[in-house]
Amino acid sequence: MRAYVFLLAGAALALTSSPAEAQRRWVTLGSTTVGLGLDHDSIRVRNSGRHRQVRLCVSRNTVFINSYRVGFLRGGEQWVPVRMRLRPGTCSAITNLRRAPQSIRTVWLDFVRLRHGTRPVIRFEAR
Repeated sequence: MRAYVFLLAGAALALTSSPAEAQRRWVTLGSTTVGLGLDHDSIRVRNSGRHRQVRLCVSRNTVFINSYRVGFLRGGEQWVPVRMRLRPGTCSAITNLRRAPQSIRTVWLDFVRLRHGTRPVIRFEAR
């Protein structure tokens, strides 16, 4: 009976730790600080490895992200429409890369800075 209880407790622990485990796998491949008057920027990615999913995250101030393009190491690009306001501490929807896994070279951003004050930071993350 005791072994059965421990088995159930172990299974419950494994199920509850899975989302946290998946959350830890996001890695930041690069970031940019949005300057005054800019509406586009790029992030150079070095030694990215091979990834299946990407997203953008924002800190310090609100930004409206129109879209971004992901340039791959072996050529080709993938355009990702976002069209949403990202507040500090939030991220865009997760995008699956075509022909994944892929090594990423560059990310080109198209955005609008919405508020004056602290300059926002846009992070590009992948897993």
